[in-house]
Amino acid sequence: MAPPLTAEEKTLRARATKLTSSAKWRAKKKGLPFEIDRELVLEKLRSGKCKVSGLPFSYDPAHVGRKRNGFAPSLHRRDCTQGYTRENTMLVCVAANVAISELTHNEFLLLALAILRAHDLA
Repeated sequence: MAPPLTAEEKTLRARATKLTSSAKWRAKKKGLPFEIDRELVLEKLRSGKCKVSGLPFSYDPAHVGRKRNGFAPSLHRRDCTQGYTRENTMLVCVAANVAISELTHNEFLLLALAILRAHDLA
């Protein structure tokens, strides 16, 4: 018999299920391929860090009222015209996903650098 799951593992599995099912629904709605599965998302969640920023994920609720948890994990498609494939999908925090979805890659990097410089961190 397998040992009981830790609270952390239960949280990761629940979040992987939610992220996967939501992405599958969005892909179907947009007519895009969906080739990832819960196990891949769970593997990425276990890294514990945003692929873009390196910041740790927060597993607090993704939304509280209308406010989003900026550090909750989020699936990002590198090319938004393509589907959720292994090559096109990465796990990032919500804040990074929003920023890189609205800005070009260079605009995003310029903003990040400007923030660092404004706070004497670069």
